[in-house]
Amino acid sequence: ATVFTLAATRSLVKWDSRNNQYRWALLYFLLAIYTKESAVPFALVAFFVFFGLKNFSFQDAFKRTVGFLAVALIFVVHRHFVIGRTSQTAPISGTYTQTLLDMFPVVPKYLRLFCGAPPFSIDYTYLSGHNPAFSAPVIVGAFLLLAFTGLAVWTWRRTDLRLISFGILWIA
Repeated sequence: ATVFTLAATRSLVKWDSRNNQYRWALLYFLLAIYTKESAVPFALVAFFVFFGLKNFSFQDAFKRTVGFLAVALIFVVHRHFVIGRTSQTAPISGTYTQTLLDMFPVVPKYLRLFCGAPPFSIDYTYLSGHNPAFSAPVIVGAFLLLAFTGLAVWTWRRTDLRLISFGILWIA
């Protein structure tokens, strides 16, 4: 899936109105999502390539993103009919809200991995789960996630740092 999303990104970056790179990008995106469903959010990344890197207007960027959104929608509907449900499993912690709260403590671990600090594994089996909303692990994870999001927005607003913002979006 990574190879195909990178190929789709490369095709979009190389795309102009005179070549077929847009169609190749759609094909690579289709292959990526059928390889691993976590590639579906790339449909939104395509918008940022058009809007932020290729400097299209908001409307033009959205128009060019519609093809990727359509491919993502077709995949989600197809997946639903094949599996018989939209979600992969029931919420891990009982409810979707509690599962979200239980994932905030993982944010520091992912940032540690991103910075290259060992150990290089992510194991969820040790997580206790059912964290209260205002527990220290939830607050720290939420703060780091907000700080990371704030950094992405700040770099996006500065055109000289927009490529860094795209990198942050890619990581997310």
